[in-house]
Amino acid sequence: LNLDQASRRMDVFKSNLQELTEKGQEKAFYAERKKLLRQYETLNKEIATYENNIGFFSSSSKNSSMMKDLEIKLNKMKKERQVLMDQIKMMEDSVE
Repeated sequence: LNLDQASRRMDVFKSNLQELTEKGQEKAFYAERKKLLRQYETLNKEIATYENNIGFFSSSSKNSSMMKDLEIKLNKMKKERQVLMDQIKMMEDSVE
């Protein structure tokens, strides 16, 4: 299910990207790229914070529900980071 959602999301992004490039809207194209890069950087910082926090808690209670919740959220953020990276790469490839 998540794969289908990510795939649909990338298809929509690709379609929007094609519209921007076909219409020659360079300013909007680069604004979108800049926005994606900011989101990627913010997400990287959040992931680092979560990994650091998990490191503190992991020694005390591996099976706690809080640890499981943190790990689930961390995995979701990593998937989101990959989607952002794929979108940024797609934009860079379309410029070349």
